[in-house]
Amino acid sequence: MLLRSMFAQNYRSLRSIHMDLPGTALFLGENGVGKSNLYRVLKAAAPMSRVSICCGCGHGRAR
Repeated sequence: MLLRSMFAQNYRSLRSIHMDLPGTALFLGENGVGKSNLYRVLKAAAPMSRVSICCGCGHGRAR
């Protein structure tokens, strides 16, 4: 099962964000813009949607 979209509101630096997600997503940006907070939201949602979220560590598993 794929996670197709996500919505987060008032979580750390993410005030309100809704995004459609492709099969594979890469998040790039400057320091301090919320990439790690977005990762935390997706990681928290993963058990509910039975998907695997990887931090990009190269090991092919979530950390």
